[in-house]
Amino acid sequence: MPELPEVEIWRRHIAPFLVDVTLTAVHVHAGAPLGPPLSAPELKSALVGHLCADVERHGKRLALRFRGLDTALVIQLGMTGRFHVEQQQSPPQPFERVRLDLDSGYAVVYADARRLGRLSWVPHADAFRSLGPDALATDPCAWAAYFAECRGPVKAVLLDQQRISGVGNIYASEGLYAARVHPRRGARTLSTAEWAAVAQGIQASMRQTLSRDGAGPLRYISANETRVNPFFVYGRAGEPCPTCGATFDREVLGGRGTFFCPVCQVSPSASA
Repeated sequence: MPELPEVEIWRRHIAPFLVDVTLTAVHVHAGAPLGPPLSAPELKSALVGHLCADVERHGKRLALRFRGLDTALVIQLGMTGRFHVEQQQSPPQPFERVRLDLDSGYAVVYADARRLGRLSWVPHADAFRSLGPDALATDPCAWAAYFAECRGPVKAVLLDQQRISGVGNIYASEGLYAARVHPRRGARTLSTAEWAAVAQGIQASMRQTLSRDGAGPLRYISANETRVNPFFVYGRAGEPCPTCGATFDREVLGGRGTFFCPVCQVSPSASA
């Protein structure tokens, strides 16, 4: 699942081709993940002939805003959503769902193998209304207040997009490791300083990803890949912790694989 940095990298990739450019045609292919009540004819009618004013991001969500319209095209990438920028006459991309032809001669293509993403046409004011503050744009000292009423393990509540938007499995694991907080620790037991440390760890990891891969679209990493892993703890079960030498562990928490150091991140039972 792409998280905030990956979605921001996609935004940077497509924005130069879309902003201040007019859409001349919209091609909607079978299986396009259009959110109800949006239909293919409605999407074409809404977009064709309009100039894209901005490509915005909040958390893991993108919104294309158009000049003179108070509605926006909201895009959630889901598991496998991705973009291609092509010449208009290029052949269809694998799993192509929607193609936006531009008066520049380019086309921005949305592809989605598993069709778990969604494209919606909503009032611009509602594009990000259901989301909490953006994880990269918030003061770490404020995170304790955002999660003050949350129960359950800290790793699970970090994934609540209505509290803080943009954090997923990777950056939650990275932030908790940086702060030396065990993922099963009760969210309500963290002090304000500990929440700030978690936030700082998450933000630092996100900025590292953006610095490393900001020049182009990122190939998402998964825990079972053999490519070089750029993260400190995510995907490193069985490897030694560079701080203490203990073996990184993995357990399923809230249905998601979670990576941690059993020594640096003391478990709640061990610390009781």
